[in-house]
Amino acid sequence: MVPLPRFSFFIMKISDKYSHSPISQRGLSMTALGFLAAVSLFSSACDLGVSSSGDQQGQSGRDGNRPPVVKLVEIIQESIRLDRPVTVRVETEDPERDPVTVRFRWLVNESVAPGQSDATFHPDQLKRGDKVSVEAIPNDGIHDGLPLRSRVVLVGNTPPIIKALTLEPSEVKPGDRVRAVVDLWDADQDEIHHIVKWWRNGKVVAESESQNQFVVEQWNRGDVLAVSIVASDKESKGLETFSEPLTLSNSPPQFTTTPSVQVGKESRFEYHARAVDSEGDPVTYKLEAAPPGMIIDEQTGQVQWLIPIDSPGNYHVRVLATDDRGGSSFQDFTLSLPASNAS
Repeated sequence: MVPLPRFSFFIMKISDKYSHSPISQRGLSMTALGFLAAVSLFSSACDLGVSSSGDQQGQSGRDGNRPPVVKLVEIIQESIRLDRPVTVRVETEDPERDPVTVRFRWLVNESVAPGQSDATFHPDQLKRGDKVSVEAIPNDGIHDGLPLRSRVVLVGNTPPIIKALTLEPSEVKPGDRVRAVVDLWDADQDEIHHIVKWWRNGKVVAESESQNQFVVEQWNRGDVLAVSIVASDKESKGLETFSEPLTLSNSPPQFTTTPSVQVGKESRFEYHARAVDSEGDPVTYKLEAAPPGMIIDEQTGQVQWLIPIDSPGNYHVRVLATDDRGGSSFQDFTLSLPASNAS
């Protein structure tokens, strides 16, 4: 409200000053009344203006909104690596306890990273030495609050990783040569070294640098083979990675004898085939291919053939040796009968 008493005091002074002048009391009264009317109108206008402003302020207080506030924003990682996403932690508060959503603006070397507005930053375009920070901008569904920026975190060295590690061949038996096939990758393009460990039944039996081949000598059927590799660059080591384990399969019997393939004037061919099983399994024998009349003792491997008359030429023979676990091997040879046998 406009302070009217001062105007009233001013009017009273005027009245006192001119009360004994020739101006008639009636004229003075009319003048004073006119002035008072003008002041009254001015006061009413001011009063209306103040009342209107107060109503607007009251309306804002009742229906208005105070924006949310970001209390904390920080990048979780102490040092950023190129092989994993960057994550942020944020805490917000809203005066009216409205639900708050946050959008993010990521900065790399003080420049805004395009297309990155989530709480997770994918470091595809980063490189070692880059400076990364993030701004959090809160919103309560009505207004944005003031943004708050995190501290700067550097992109450090990224250790090499092993993308894949397998053993070849996929089926191994005692005495086989095994190869570790590894796919190494370093995000910083550093030179990579790796340590290889060969495992037998959960224990390390060999360890060397970059030695990717191994022979399972004097191992047994059922032994479990695995390989692990740790890759490193000039600054740091990666995690140890293991292959899928392989269980050594049955080892088939191996032939230890060789037949004589030249047949003279003899009328009988004999050969004692012998195969040894490294696991001590019993071995049986059979002929998979043979000329008519040739026989074999399945327990001893003794081969016999009464050579027919007038049958010169070459005769293919295959002897199969099998253990009781299904492992098998074969021996091929060709008998050559000279034409003299025909006489």
